[in-house]
Amino acid sequence: MNKAIIRTEGLYKSYPQASGRLEILKNISINISKGESVCIVGSSGAGKSTLLHLIGALDRPTSGKIFFNEKILQDYSDDELASLRNEKMGFVFQFHHLLAEFTALENVMIPAQIKGLSQVEAKEKAATLLNQIGMSHRLTHYPSELSGGECQRVAIARALVNNPEVLFADEPTGNLDTHNGRIIEDLFFNLRQKYGLTLIVVTHNTQFSTRFQRVIRLKDGISV
Repeated sequence: MNKAIIRTEGLYKSYPQASGRLEILKNISINISKGESVCIVGSSGAGKSTLLHLIGALDRPTSGKIFFNEKILQDYSDDELASLRNEKMGFVFQFHHLLAEFTALENVMIPAQIKGLSQVEAKEKAATLLNQIGMSHRLTHYPSELSGGECQRVAIARALVNNPEVLFADEPTGNLDTHNGRIIEDLFFNLRQKYGLTLIVVTHNTQFSTRFQRVIRLKDGISV
């Protein structure tokens, strides 16, 4: 068994309400190994996206611990977490969140430039990635000129431009038709193999979930 890249102990997440606290996650303890492909499933409101956001350092838990490479994320400042996300993690969401005023190439370059790469280096890395995912003919196109599947491929390239250890995805095929959804699914697994990624995906797609090495099922905020 590979060493755990992400580990949680007794993870809770709740929000205050007038009638008391709304509990979203309750006592979640999981281990995800380096290079593993893991799918998080459950009905709407089960806490899937909340769990993804917590282990992806996009949010902080109410209590419990989250370890990334055996370092406790709660010990990090907000700036340190931002750097960790930029350098070690990649994110793909249901909507591509590409910046409308930038081309496909420029969108992919942005995280690399934030990391400190020169414009020339960032452009070279971005172009290489877009070429690898079959988008070399779309480098200068804007998101409004791309199909939904093409936008999602650009979003995946953007998530990978800094060579992350973990690729997180939250319903990445949710806005796509069956054909384009399958293309994106295949792309995730091809890229995972090529780059040795740890892949963690939230999905409602039963067929997609069967392709993962392990499935984490949530029900009413509890891992079952």
